[in-house]
Amino acid sequence: MACSGLLSDPDPRAARWCVPVRASADRSSCWTTLRFFRTPFGRRTAVAFSTAHRLRQVLGDDHLWQVLSEPVLRELIMPLGITMITFDPQLTAPFPADLDRDPLSLTLAGHRG
Repeated sequence: MACSGLLSDPDPRAARWCVPVRASADRSSCWTTLRFFRTPFGRRTAVAFSTAHRLRQVLGDDHLWQVLSEPVLRELIMPLGITMITFDPQLTAPFPADLDRDPLSLTLAGHRG
C-alpha cells in the first residue's frame, strides 16, 4: 500500500526505491515516518526495495511504503546518524522478545560449565 508523499526530488532522473514507512496510529492523519531495521550486527539501517513486489514479499502485503530516490532517502536519514541503506534485503527477522534482558545472560543462558 503506497502512501502519497509530499517530498519532491531535486533530480527527477534518479532511481526510485520503495521505502517502508509507518503511518500515524489511527491512519487518518497525513504523516508517515521511515521504518528502520538492524543489520545482523546490530547496526541501524534504512531499507529500500527496487519494486513494490519485492517489498511485499519481504514485509507483507499490508505494509505501507513511499517511493523515494536514494539522494532523498540519504538526506532524511543523515540527521538521525544512520549512514547505511540496505537495498533489496531477502528477509527480515522479527524483533527479539527478550531484548530487555541482560545481553550477557542471553549469551550464557545455554552455556554449561
